[in-house]
Amino acid sequence: MITLQRSYTYQIAIGSRNSAKIKAVKKAFFLLFPHTTCVFYPIEVNTGVAVQPFGLDSTIQGAITRAKNAYKTIFSSESSSSTQLGIGIEAGLVSVPYTATGYLDFQFCALFQADGSISIGSGPAFEYPQKIIDNLLSNSEHHEIGTIIEELSSIPNIKQKEGAIGFLTDGVLERSDILQYSVIMAILPLKNPKLYSS
Repeated sequence: MITLQRSYTYQIAIGSRNSAKIKAVKKAFFLLFPHTTCVFYPIEVNTGVAVQPFGLDSTIQGAITRAKNAYKTIFSSESSSSTQLGIGIEAGLVSVPYTATGYLDFQFCALFQADGSISIGSGPAFEYPQKIIDNLLSNSEHHEIGTIIEELSSIPNIKQKEGAIGFLTDGVLERSDILQYSVIMAILPLKNPKLYSS
């Protein structure tokens, strides 16, 4: 059971125990809120989508479901002096015209706030080699990109570490690097509440 620490300015429930996602969320908040005290609560939650999402709708829905479920699992309805947030990150293949394979891998983040509002952010997108896409499409019910990259790279549990982007860039970037941009984009309304208020 998680014990909440009420003295923090931001309490952030993260809808995953994936270390790359946790690192990305922490980096994003520390960059945008360097003088704010934050505490993070990673928790594994149901995404409501396939293990390997395809399409914008499915990928974004996965991020939203992660954020909502993390929030509802960690925080009660009791009032708190802290701002309580839910964060969900989901990566998925999205059909993009003029690409060689027909797909780009996008990273999406959803931020869920206590009032029910949701903001969405996207990170950089990149294309996989054709043989990886072919492998995935021929076994879509049993495969996800992380599994295929793990087999190809011989790096155990790669999606928790440098990820596919780390393998493809030979370590120039790692998964948390590109995920953090999706988090930064999603928390812009939190950073600029007056500009984003309706």
